[in-house]
Amino acid sequence: MNNLIYMYSKTFCMEDAQAVFDQLRDRNSLSWGAIIYGYSEQGQGVRALELFEDMQLEGLQPSRAVFLSVLKACSTVGAIMTGREIHDQVIRLAFGLDVTIQSALVNMYAKCKSLDEAYAIFRGCKSLDIVMWGVMVAGFVENGQGQSAFELFKRMQALAVKSNAVIFISLLKACNTKHEIKQGMFIHEQIQISGLQCDMAIQGSLIDMYSNCGNLEKAREVFDQTLDRDDVIWVSMITTYIQHGHKDYARDLYAHMVDEGIRLNGKTFVSLLKVCNSDYSDLLWLIHDDIIRGRQEIDVVVGSALVDSYGRCGFMEEAYYLFVKLPERNIVSWGGLMAAYIQHGLELRALKLFDTMLEHGLEPDRAALSCTLQACCGTGNITRGKEIHDLIIKNSSEFDAVIISSLVHLYAECGSLREACKVFDGASAKDAVSWSVIIGGCCLNGNLKLAAQYLNAMEKLGVKPHKVIFTSMLTACSQAGSLREGYRIFKFMTEDYGIVPDESHLSCMLDLMGRTGGLNDAKELFQSIPFEYDHIIETSLLTGCRTYCTMEVGKLWFKKAFYG
Repeated sequence: MNNLIYMYSKTFCMEDAQAVFDQLRDRNSLSWGAIIYGYSEQGQGVRALELFEDMQLEGLQPSRAVFLSVLKACSTVGAIMTGREIHDQVIRLAFGLDVTIQSALVNMYAKCKSLDEAYAIFRGCKSLDIVMWGVMVAGFVENGQGQSAFELFKRMQALAVKSNAVIFISLLKACNTKHEIKQGMFIHEQIQISGLQCDMAIQGSLIDMYSNCGNLEKAREVFDQTLDRDDVIWVSMITTYIQHGHKDYARDLYAHMVDEGIRLNGKTFVSLLKVCNSDYSDLLWLIHDDIIRGRQEIDVVVGSALVDSYGRCGFMEEAYYLFVKLPERNIVSWGGLMAAYIQHGLELRALKLFDTMLEHGLEPDRAALSCTLQACCGTGNITRGKEIHDLIIKNSSEFDAVIISSLVHLYAECGSLREACKVFDGASAKDAVSWSVIIGGCCLNGNLKLAAQYLNAMEKLGVKPHKVIFTSMLTACSQAGSLREGYRIFKFMTEDYGIVPDESHLSCMLDLMGRTGGLNDAKELFQSIPFEYDHIIETSLLTGCRTYCTMEVGKLWFKKAFYG
């Protein structure tokens, strides 16, 4: 019977696996391990952790395999508190020196945004294998610390540790702006030295890297030099053209791929569907037609991607029709349609769909919950939002950073700053986005003092503030007429964090100076603008000129705008 549970679990037939498990009278560690493994692998981390708790209540000792499954479950749902408890058990049961368990722990802490704990385990590991190096590099990259990932890679080189495809792919993901293209090209050189340039996954990642760095010529060069191109390589290049707005190139390359007889599978169809937007509705219809003509089975994954794409393109009736016709609907299908409704201002439909999903007995994941909270926010329905909050508390003892951000945003937008702060202060999982949301919420509700306190706390924890935070704070200063505080924040942003002010920051400062009569300062700031400004900055400046009858700055703007 245990083998039967494993078979169903490995093929993701979890209803069948659960049915067999429920029939067992004498469940042993293998039985529990099989069912926990299935739910963990399928991404149902909450259910896996519930079963793990039940297993322990029966007095059974977890095996190495069970620990690996539940650590992965913690990673999936961001359950860092549970992960720490499991870590303690691992040490007590003498699994702490197992390098595979250590890798799983590093991965869990990194996925839960606790890089300090992840790196502490990595640093204390006596036998670092290539998997452990790869997990730590990926952890840095996934948490936006690309520079730390590159430093770790250099350490690998110094120790003569040979990199593999997984590590190179992670490093390429860290190069995603035009400023990081030199690092990307360096990794490209290292790939060639390592002899891995023919690896299809690496080739696709190189195309993506050059695309993200804005160098389409190099991306196309990699594509053209790739021999025996598979469907992944074709889709990477087509996706690159779509993301950069090259419609004709994208359509022509798709047609060329079809002419070459390249058959896409479910995974590559989904990759293409994910990037189709309203500008590419004709390509969406073509892809859908090819799926049908190729007799590609529209399973729940491909079907959900089609629902998502039609919804994203604004074809809501078609999206709903496809949703209803799906042979099977999972949480991704429901969440995709909900997200589409919210995108197009149909929040009430999204909330109704959420209720229907619950009636069908599905347990919402964090994406569905986040969508629902967003819908509550869009309708200003704080009462319904509190009901969703209660549901989240009922189903989970801890929240991940995505849910925290969604709850804080809901309460702040609905004017309940006290509740927003209560949620944030009580959370263990906080990332840079969460901090941005609470600070933005304070600013939105006119509490600039509290926003500054959170910014100071964020700085002490070593979390680097995103530039959006400063836009929120400068906007609040402008609305409050707090010129001195605005200067302080602007100086803090530019000097302490080295953030180059963008148009939104400059617009806020000019508006603030205009409101408070500091147009001479506005004149100096205006002259220092290093890039072409848009109509928002022009409006901010001219409003100030009109309000304070200051013609000099107005004339300066006119000369700069028309004569350079």
